[in-house]
Amino acid sequence: MENGESQMKRLTDMNRLGNVLLLKLLCEGNSLRSCARKVLHHAYSVALHYNFLRPHALLGGLTPAQATSVTDRPYTLNWFVDRVEQTLSKPKRPTQYKSHT
Repeated sequence: MENGESQMKRLTDMNRLGNVLLLKLLCEGNSLRSCARKVLHHAYSVALHYNFLRPHALLGGLTPAQATSVTDRPYTLNWFVDRVEQTLSKPKRPTQYKSHT
């Protein structure tokens, strides 16, 4: 093989190995359904980072979401975590309950 072809083959093999290791890490001891859910959540988090958090040099330092006018500013991971915590926060229970007599 030529030098460029061998490098591409090595990169392809490394990518395949990385995908196998990721699946083993996410799916060890789990059912197929829970494994698929974990892989899907991982894909969502990668897409979130790529599109909303990470500025791209080719887009003039903007995130893809900014470049397509989906949002007007880059977000931080803390901003997203705060929104998720607000959404998932449990309702407060009363400290005293009414007695039914």
